[in-house]
Amino acid sequence: MPNEVVVTAENVRAAIDISLDEKVLPDSIIELGIYAGAAIRDVKDRDADWATRTGTQAERLNEAADLFTASRAVFAIPNITSETSAQSSGYQRKAIDPEMISELLIARAIAAINTVLDVDNVAVQRPMLFGLACGRRGL
Repeated sequence: MPNEVVVTAENVRAAIDISLDEKVLPDSIIELGIYAGAAIRDVKDRDADWATRTGTQAERLNEAADLFTASRAVFAIPNITSETSAQSSGYQRKAIDPEMISELLIARAIAAINTVLDVDNVAVQRPMLFGLACGRRGL
């Protein structure tokens, strides 16, 4: 049975900020084609053999899909920096930089895919033009 790349909404929210809940970023938003659908396409485009991946490799591809989704969904989150209620004194949070968070999430997603593709261990192939030849010139 071929592997299926899936996005898990809980992982997407946690990748952005562990304090996010479904009220702030609902599953229905995460599952939209512009978020989860596009992220799954990104993973499949980067790994042509995605359907054959199993075990840890399949988990890493799903992790990459979650991270790609989070990198897109971070722009959909309302940026509330402070809140005050009648019962408490309130709190303030530092404003987030969605561009920076998105870049970090994309880098993590690409790193997850690269571990599946074993990019670091790909042998460098040199063209035969640079092979060894005898030291005689035309003799």
